Amino acid sequence: ADALIKGRSDIYAGREVWVYKKTRRSPGVIKKVNKVKAIVTMANCQGIQADYDVPFTMLGLREH
Repeated sequence: ADALIKGRSDIYAGREVWVYKKTRRSPGVIKKVNKVKAIVTMANCQGIQADYDVPFTMLGLREH
């Protein structure tokens, strides 16, 4: 099962995460962590890798 983020220590560069949108989730990798948001590299609708500013509340941990 995938875990919700419990604390700031769960969020670091290189961490694989889910980015939760309204009805679906997308896989991504954290590139940089800021105060309230993380910059996450993920595929956009064309399938091209792009960086997005994502609030921590929209992130979930991807477990292997």
